[in-house]
Amino acid sequence: MATVMHAQVPVPMDDDKENTAQNHRVDLRAAKLRSVLADFDLRVEMNCTKMKEELSELVADLRSQLEIEIMKLPEGVREMPMKEFMSKYGGDVNQLFDENLKRMLAQLNVNNTTTNHTSTTNGLNTKLVAP
Repeated sequence: MATVMHAQVPVPMDDDKENTAQNHRVDLRAAKLRSVLADFDLRVEMNCTKMKEELSELVADLRSQLEIEIMKLPEGVREMPMKEFMSKYGGDVNQLFDENLKRMLAQLNVNNTTTNHTSTTNGLNTKLVAP
């Protein structure tokens, strides 16, 4: 049996230079990509911070508007638990106002029908009272 010896082929210098240049280009691209990603991360962080600040301002504005609207409600409703308001009026303020309006009109009708009226019968003043 004979041993076969493989000849070593010398690598030309130009391939080493080409590999080194190619590695350098890859390193430059990787560095540029890291720079772009770092810039992107910074911009995202800045945008998130700005949006959080704007959101905080919007929340504060909404809370102020809510307080103003709550102050417009009758005191009894303001002090009423939300669960009761939801069950009694279905969470609809208009139902509350409609109910109050009907109650006030009913009181006006009662007051008008029970108001003493004066008429003259046979020269006597007689007060008519509705039953």
